[in-house]
Amino acid sequence: MALVRETGHGYARTVDPSEVAFPPADPMAFHPSCHFLAPDFWPRYERAKERGLFYFWGHSYELVNETMWMALENTLQRIEADPGACWGELSALFTV
Repeated sequence: MALVRETGHGYARTVDPSEVAFPPADPMAFHPSCHFLAPDFWPRYERAKERGLFYFWGHSYELVNETMWMALENTLQRIEADPGACWGELSALFTV
C-alpha cells in the first residue's frame, strides 16, 4: 500500500467485501461491497443503499459467454432504473 501511495494514487481497492464500504479506514484498502458475480449481490445492494454507497467490482475477462454479458447488462439496467441509485466517479469519493 505504501508503494501505491508513493506513486500518487489516492486510493486502492481490495477484493475483500465489506458491509460498510465507505469511508475506508485507509484509502489504500478500500473494501468493495461485493464482486459483481457474488451470489448475494442484490441483498448486499439493498443493505448498502441504506448506508449510502454500493461499490461492486469485477473484470470483463470473467464474462466468458454471451449469457454472462447479458446478465451484467441486466444488472446495470436494474440499478439504473432504481430511483434511489446515483452513479458517480469513484475518484470523487477521495478528492478533498
